[in-house]
Amino acid sequence: MLLKPLLTSLLSATIMCATAQTTLAPGDIAFTGLNSVSNTINDFVNTPQSESNREFSFVLLKAVTNNTVIFFTDFGWRSDAQAFQTAWPCSVQTYPSGSGAVSDGVVRWQANGNLPYGTQVVIRCQNNPKANVGTATGFQQTYNSAIDPPPAQYVNLVSGGESIFAYTGTLAAPTLLGGICARPAGWAATLTQCEFTSTPSALPPTLNNALNGNLNLAFAVLPTSGSGHSMRLRPTVKIGTNAAAARATIYTPANWESNGTSTPYPLISVASVLPVSFGTVTAQIKDKNLSVNWETISETNCKQYAVEASVDGSNWTTIGTAASKAPGGNSDTALSYTFNFNLAGASFAFFGLPALLLFIPRRRKYLLAAALLLGTVLVACNKNNNGTDIDTNHKVFVRIVQQDMDGSTSYSKAVEAVVK
Repeated sequence: MLLKPLLTSLLSATIMCATAQTTLAPGDIAFTGLNSVSNTINDFVNTPQSESNREFSFVLLKAVTNNTVIFFTDFGWRSDAQAFQTAWPCSVQTYPSGSGAVSDGVVRWQANGNLPYGTQVVIRCQNNPKANVGTATGFQQTYNSAIDPPPAQYVNLVSGGESIFAYTGTLAAPTLLGGICARPAGWAATLTQCEFTSTPSALPPTLNNALNGNLNLAFAVLPTSGSGHSMRLRPTVKIGTNAAAARATIYTPANWESNGTSTPYPLISVASVLPVSFGTVTAQIKDKNLSVNWETISETNCKQYAVEASVDGSNWTTIGTAASKAPGGNSDTALSYTFNFNLAGASFAFFGLPALLLFIPRRRKYLLAAALLLGTVLVACNKNNNGTDIDTNHKVFVRIVQQDMDGSTSYSKAVEAVVK
């Protein structure tokens, strides 16, 4: 008799598990670009590219589960109420003579699997919405496309400059996740419900960095004036796996480029995620022992670390390795590492012949030629510990080389070992 209720409960739990979405908060996504002009440069649907559209891009700064939904809108945020404008609210006159936001709408995006931190998404949003990752669909079309079809339009990104917001919940009661403003004038000081506009937006208090500990939750890029505005995070910019630091990097004006022309930007493959976010790196020498300590704030697909040493800061020698402590090479918590190396048997030759030349007195130039021969001998004899030992009178620099699962590498800053 208890079997049926039990099966019902299990089925309900399974359904809830399958449809549950990740709870998101302000700052869990960051915008990385937009094109306010129709183009085919980012048409990832048709080959050859043929579907002209407007688009924006963002990066996930929190891993999300399958079916997680985020909404995107270009409705302006009002300054007289904690709410978005709504379409055509104030006039009985025939469009376009009336007032209100007539070319703003909403696009719905849904994750098509469990997506990791750093996933980059491009949404082509004006008409027939599509996404390169997940599924984008039109959710609320613009008022003007509703009365002047076809075609239906959603997030229109007019060329005079635009603001976009990401949110969960409903348009009437949203949980704002982030925002970006591409108007030359920046965020508007005032915006009311019945103002006839499609571009300005006030900055919501929940995304106002000055009111929220400078958390970099929203951003205004001020492009040059012109016929259209396109902007993006520069492709050379890379972010770490710490969300707060990533937001600070992304929302730094110098890391962006923009134009006021009708030239769009490729929006895919910006904001590449570094495999490791390094914390503090220190090194010290005591009783001929070199002790190196470093911390990683987070790790992604990390295999191991190589410790490199140098006596000139230019020529580096690997003195050992350490396996990643992160399970499977992935961690979003701080991890600490320690590595020890005995310098008693290490000669200048161990760190490379160019390092030896640094220690030849300038007043005795004739020794340079002899040093070349001596260096060759030292390299050959180093295995017998007959080299000139590194001592406390000589500098030793250290850096950490992170080695990724796919063979790529990244480097920590170089530090000078402190002699104790």
